Amino acid sequence: MDRIIDQGRIDARDEDCFWTDAYFHSPGEIESLFEGHQVTKLEHVATDGIGILMRNRINNLNEEEFNQWVAYHLRTCSEPSILGMSNHGLYICRKN
Repeated sequence: MDRIIDQGRIDARDEDCFWTDAYFHSPGEIESLFEGHQVTKLEHVATDGIGILMRNRINNLNEEEFNQWVAYHLRTCSEPSILGMSNHGLYICRKN
């Protein structure tokens, strides 16, 4: 965990690796990455949002409750305070 926090990455070849090769970008890093590439940001969203924290509850919702969850998620997934919570992000841009 210290390596993820300090270096933003893990490597599958490391003895203490708990997963696979991965680099954990922060939302700010993603924004900075695209700044110099002549693109216009359309959306930056947290594809999982806070759902990762509630996955057991969400998996047990009935259809009506699930539809309400999806509506909530779609309204909040681009909220900057949620971007860093999500396991996955999506940056949508257009070439200038």
